[in-house]
Amino acid sequence: MQSSAKPTVSNAPLAAPAFRVPEILAPAGGREQFFAALQSGADAVFLGLKQFNARGRAENFSLEDLKELAPLARQYGMKILVTLNILLKEAELPRLREELAELQWIGVHAVIVQDLGVARFIRENFPTLRMHASTQLAVHNLAGVLEAVAYGFRRVVVARELTAQ
Repeated sequence: MQSSAKPTVSNAPLAAPAFRVPEILAPAGGREQFFAALQSGADAVFLGLKQFNARGRAENFSLEDLKELAPLARQYGMKILVTLNILLKEAELPRLREELAELQWIGVHAVIVQDLGVARFIRENFPTLRMHASTQLAVHNLAGVLEAVAYGFRRVVVARELTAQ
């Protein structure tokens, strides 16, 4: 069960973060890119399904592909993140439910979501499925990050327009 408490920000001075090795996340538009990422030691790949994907020109992946590739990725310690970075139509929800059930069974690490309606659908129907907020969700500030976390997102990729300052 999720807590309804909102995360808070302290006014205490920020401590220097502990050194962490950056995670290598590679795009995989098809099998060739998936295997290149795997052989290169990527920590994770993000990829799209043939349906529910904004990158229609990419090769993309079927659920059958993922059933084959997920055990291989796990064997090498590579996470699979599936992009659901689309705006969904009401009529597509039954098909999305089926695909999410399969993704959960396959054991993908997370789904990357753009649409808050899709996020709510996932949260209500697949509460153990990890969600990452896509850059396309357009989170531009700390308040947006905190709201996304309260909504159930485990990772937030902020908007591309932001600078480091």
